[in-house]
Amino acid sequence: MSGDPPALSRFELATRELRALGITLIRLYGEYCVNYRNGTDATAVFLSDLADAIALGRAMAVVASAEGTAVPVSAPCRMTPKAIISSRRMIRAHKRRMHALALEKKARIQGTLQTAYEFFNRQLFCGQLPDCLITLRRKRKGKCMYGSRSTHLEGLRERCTDEIALNPSRFTTAGIEDVLSTLAHEMAHLWQHHFGTPSRAGYHNREWAAKMKEIGLYPSSTGAAGGKETGQNMSHYVIAGGAFATACAALVSEGFKLAWGETREWCRTRC
Repeated sequence: MSGDPPALSRFELATRELRALGITLIRLYGEYCVNYRNGTDATAVFLSDLADAIALGRAMAVVASAEGTAVPVSAPCRMTPKAIISSRRMIRAHKRRMHALALEKKARIQGTLQTAYEFFNRQLFCGQLPDCLITLRRKRKGKCMYGSRSTHLEGLRERCTDEIALNPSRFTTAGIEDVLSTLAHEMAHLWQHHFGTPSRAGYHNREWAAKMKEIGLYPSSTGAAGGKETGQNMSHYVIAGGAFATACAALVSEGFKLAWGETREWCRTRC
């Protein structure tokens, strides 16, 4: 019936259960915090899995009951100046942990994409392409970007390093073949920059289109059959049985995975 109250989520049910036992369960961005109701930041435990947090909360309640330190539900819960300072310290520590985890995850996904780049360089471009920096860059519009930029000095000479930037926000919605075909798309731009004749910035000319077909990607302005093969804003689709499809299947069969774990639940819950 439309008048019935909405069903409680698993987290809300667990929160009520543990609160009755004198345990607090708080959902932060990327993890759960379990603590005694009168605990401090020293007794707080952070876990990434809800099931583990619930199990730990129940175990902490048993320990507190056995030691006679359990806090009854009706006990007042006021934020003293000491508790406020402790809470702020806990939040700062949480943010530092989340920042470190984000950097670790970014480095891991960049290393994974670097492996894919080297694999496709061997399989699709005969190892012609130079070393390239694979980065992650969020953009409201667009899936990727290729560019050649100056990075550092070697002696008295400035060294230019190619860069391919991919948008990680698409990794959760696009399939692994789609993400890897986007990488190969940008690798075709990199090939043209070093061995061909690129047109004005952002324009996809016939030389680039011919290279795309050679590596098993068909250029299309619509991303499907029937679209224009050249233009300013271009997409592509994978040619069935082509060089890219074969190479991509071989890479995945070797255990390649694109582990990017953003979930909507964590995106909705922020500190």
